[in-house]
Amino acid sequence: ACYIARHNHCDCDGALVASARAIRDDKSATRAMRDEAELLIATFAVPVCKIFPQGFMPPRDPAQLKAMNGATG
Repeated sequence: ACYIARHNHCDCDGALVASARAIRDDKSATRAMRDEAELLIATFAVPVCKIFPQGFMPPRDPAQLKAMNGATG
């Protein structure tokens, strides 16, 4: 939702990584889930968002995305 709402992607990436760190550090989470969280953290280790703060793709209209999702889902 953060990315679709046209927020700064660096902020969205930071929130996503913070959530992944919480999952990685949660010993009650499954090993597979913690591994996925670790992969996500590694993926966002390079701050690409500093170069492309609004992402690689042009901003999308949330209403248009919802209509497209309804047509395919």
